[in-house]
Amino acid sequence: MIMLHLQNYLKKKGLSENSLGTYISSLRRFFKYLMDIGILEKNPARRVSIKIKNRRSDFDFLNAQDIVILKQSIDNTDIISSRDKSIILLII
Repeated sequence: MIMLHLQNYLKKKGLSENSLGTYISSLRRFFKYLMDIGILEKNPARRVSIKIKNRRSDFDFLNAQDIVILKQSIDNTDIISSRDKSIILLII
């Protein structure tokens, strides 16, 4: 029930179908995780799904040269930029 309310709320906010699908998928996975670790007995998101008409899944990945350029572009002058660089390097 809560997921249906959330889905309706997100639709009213004017999100695109792709954004709405991303939110719903993330929440479904989160609730599945809570079930896997024993916090929830039932998955409240089990029946909620969204049909996405024209979802594109073609992503272009960074090559080695892109990674070098990205690393060089990050400023290291303060603690915030150091944190940002750490997060980016972790993602890479």
